[in-house]
Amino acid sequence: MVKTQWNSTYYILQRFLELVSICCQMILFISNGSEMLLGSEIEVTKQIIVILKPFEFATRQTSAEKYVTLSKTLPTINCITSQIQETKTESKSSSDFDEDIEVSFETCFRSKKKYGRSF
Repeated sequence: MVKTQWNSTYYILQRFLELVSICCQMILFISNGSEMLLGSEIEVTKQIIVILKPFEFATRQTSAEKYVTLSKTLPTINCITSQIQETKTESKSSSDFDEDIEVSFETCFRSKKKYGRSF
């Protein structure tokens, strides 16, 4: 599988959320422990995972080694576009992140619209 920065971020945040309760307990017992995220920051993290999940899925679908993936590219792009537009986040931070992702994705695939493709 192709490694990407988005996927690395997705996997790190996903793993952190799986271990957040353990991390909190450990920090309580360490005298010079790091500060823990606030509850609102953990909620933003959950929302960011929702935003990044379609990209992780798309990377897995289009980076297979044993079968043709080009035929999956256009449907995957359309799927991501739909999911980005449908994703509504609750916090300002994750909403800003979602908007940045949408603009970046639109910019990346804007040229495809010139040729009659719907992305």
